[in-house]
Amino acid sequence: MKKALIVTFLAACTSAAAGALDWMLPTFLLRYEITGGTIEDADPDEDIMIPSSLRNAASLTIREDADPLSLGLLIRYSAKDYLLQTGDYSYLSLDPEAKLKLSEALTLGASSGFKWASSPEPDSSGLSKDYLALKGGMDATWKPLKGTALDISASAEYDLYDASEKARQLYSVSAGLSSRLGEIVLNVRYRGTFRMPLGDAVLVDQTALNTASVSLQWDPNR
Repeated sequence: MKKALIVTFLAACTSAAAGALDWMLPTFLLRYEITGGTIEDADPDEDIMIPSSLRNAASLTIREDADPLSLGLLIRYSAKDYLLQTGDYSYLSLDPEAKLKLSEALTLGASSGFKWASSPEPDSSGLSKDYLALKGGMDATWKPLKGTALDISASAEYDLYDASEKARQLYSVSAGLSSRLGEIVLNVRYRGTFRMPLGDAVLVDQTALNTASVSLQWDPNR
């Protein structure tokens, strides 16, 4: 009984907080796309184009804002058919996200995701390629000075394959700094992606990919 009262109280507080915000009408974006791919023959002098694949994808994006809160949801379905080889697959994904502006200088964000992927054919070892992916992440943007912004993010993904030997976990971290120095805009960014086996998986190699970049932009108009 006590637990039920606590849950009821928290739900009432959440509802009251949401009701206090000035919600705008939600926006909807529905998109459908078809992509056809080709593979060029190995001999460029032959100038032969071989049909490769056809992809059909549909997505629905829903956004709703109530300053200082912003909510979003992306639903996507995609199916790819290889015309001259095996490897067809399809997936359905749901990716909700939320951003909260705590002040003019600080914004926090959180995201989660689910992806169901399936393939009618097994892989070269006879194992199923179907899996369920669970994703989550957090990010923050801090603007200590006008024209300067620091953003950081971290995310994790767990791919739960029907064939447990292929289960894997992926982690990503990134950080970026953007600063205006007079007419010059400096951007520095780093991103690291790390993949490793999950549980008792034996068919996944441990890998890491690190990317760093620096750029300078001259913009005399601001």
